[in-house]
Amino acid sequence: MGTLMDILEINREALTVRVEPMITMGELSRVLIPQGYSLPILPGTEDITVE
Repeated sequence: MGTLMDILEINREALTVRVEPMITMGELSRVLIPQGYSLPILPGTEDITVE
């Protein structure tokens, strides 16, 4: 089985994001910021993953 690291859904009405495990905060930010969104808390390193 491969490593999961995708953004599954950006819900603009609820302001939520569903992601697969192991996506990094950097990867997530690189998708959200150009769309006008950011994470409320951004750790000091972009290599931290969501599990």
